[in-house]
Amino acid sequence: MGSVKILKNSFGRLLKSETFQVLYFFFFLCACVFLFYSIYVEQMMVTNG
Repeated sequence: MGSVKILKNSFGRLLKSETFQVLYFFFFLCACVFLFYSIYVEQMMVTNG
């Protein structure tokens, strides 16, 4: 159980760290761009027949 507690503590510290926040934001941004791009391509396919 002790190792799990240490792992949770280090993970919590990682979540609070700025580096992780930047990576998370970058990932979120990429996901949004990918989502919008896929919807856009789908719309173009529909309009072009």
